[in-house]
Amino acid sequence: MGLAAILPLIEAAEVWLFKVLVDDVLVPRDLGALPVLIVAFLLLNVSSGIVNSSPATRYLDLLDRPLEGRRAAR
Repeated sequence: MGLAAILPLIEAAEVWLFKVLVDDVLVPRDLGALPVLIVAFLLLNVSSGIVNSSPATRYLDLLDRPLEGRRAAR
């Protein structure tokens, strides 16, 4: 379950990086930091994919799903 706990941190970092992209690159039209941000976004997306494919997160996803097509115990 350790990897599943990391996912919210990765998602928060992605949101923060988007803020940096808008505030430091797009608004001032300064593309100097863009390559670094692109690499950071790619690393976060890859790590998010690794964490999402871990057995712990798949197990947690199963717990959140309703009974799809299965009969409830009577």
